[in-house]
Amino acid sequence: MARSQSTESGLHTRPKTSMSSSEARENLPSLVKQARAISTPAESLAAHAVEIGPYNKGGVWLIPEVDAQAAIEREERLKAQIAKLEEELENLAIAEFVRDRVESASGRTMSGVEFVRALGFDDIADELESG
Repeated sequence: MARSQSTESGLHTRPKTSMSSSEARENLPSLVKQARAISTPAESLAAHAVEIGPYNKGGVWLIPEVDAQAAIEREERLKAQIAKLEEELENLAIAEFVRDRVESASGRTMSGVEFVRALGFDDIADELESG
C-alpha cells in the first residue's frame, strides 16, 4: 500500500518503499530484477514504485514497466473519454440553444451568421461575413 500525505493541493501519494540515492545505487540490480518480476500492473503508479532521493526525501520514482505502460493506457482511455464527453456537452449546448430558440421564436428567421454568433462563435461569423 502506498503512503499518502496531505499537501496544499490535495492528497500526495508516495511509494511505500523509499531509499537514499546511495542505497539505490548499491541495490540497483536487485531493484531492477524485482521490478521486472512484476507481471500484473497495479491500480496506482505508487503501489510498486520505489522512491529514491537524497536522505530518503524522494525526487525520483523507479517504476516497473508494466505499471508505466498501464498508466499510459489509462491516460489514453481517459483522454478519449474526455473528448467524447466534451463533444456530447457541445451537442447538448447546441440542442438547448435550438430548443430555447424554437420556444421563443416569433416566426422570424435567422441567418446562418446570426445563428453562428448566437452559439458564441463570433470569429467564425466574422469570417463568414468577410468571406
